[in-house]
Formats: sequence, structure tokens, C-alpha cells
Amino acid sequence: MNKICKGYISEIKLLFPLKTKKERRYINNFAINVEDYCIEENITSKEQLYRTFGTPMDVVNEYFSTVDTSYIVNKIKVAKWIKALLALIMIVAVVLSTTYAIRKWEEHKSFLREEIFSVETVIE
Repeated sequence: MNKICKGYISEIKLLFPLKTKKERRYINNFAINVEDYCIEENITSKEQLYRTFGTPMDVVNEYFSTVDTSYIVNKIKVAKWIKALLALIMIVAVVLSTTYAIRKWEEHKSFLREEIFSVETVIE
């Protein structure tokens, strides 16, 4: 697949708000069609692909017009909860690691203050 076709497919991938198994399957099938067309017609510009298949926004809109709206809404809600959970986990990890680092730093400072110095006295 040449750079023009790869760029066209990557533009389409960027516009999908979620990428479940159905979306990946659709993109792969669409990419195969675009690749075959690029090979057969020797495509030299994206405008040729836009005229044949439509703009990337048109392709994504066409896909979502065929999919059930409740399915899309449900998947977006699940993705939102997963992102919120991951953000919470990262915040907790940062707080815990910062607390641990501060505690270790305080222990280190305490250790340096309690360091024992010995003095030798020589009696002659």
C-alpha cells in the first residue's frame, strides 16, 4: 500500500471515537478495499480517493449511520468509566509514590543527624 492510501486510512482511524472489535473489522475491510483500488487505479492523490470513497468524515458518518445508536452510547459510557478509573489509579499511584519518597527522604535526613561520631583520645 502506498503512502497516499496509508494516509487516507490513518485519517479515517483518527476520526473513530472508539475502536471496538466491530470498528476494527470495518476499518480493516475498508482498508483492503482502498488498497485494492489504489493498486488497480494507480492512485497519485488523496483527492482521487475522496472522490471515490468520500472524505474520511463521510466514511465514519456512513459507518455510524448503519450502527445502532444505543450500542454507540453504551460503548462511549463504558470508555468514559474506564478512563476515569485509570485516571484515579494513576492519581493514587502518584500520591503513594510521593508519600513513600517523602518518608524515605525524612528517614535519610534523620539517619544523617543521628550518625555517631567517635573521637579517639590518646593518653601519653
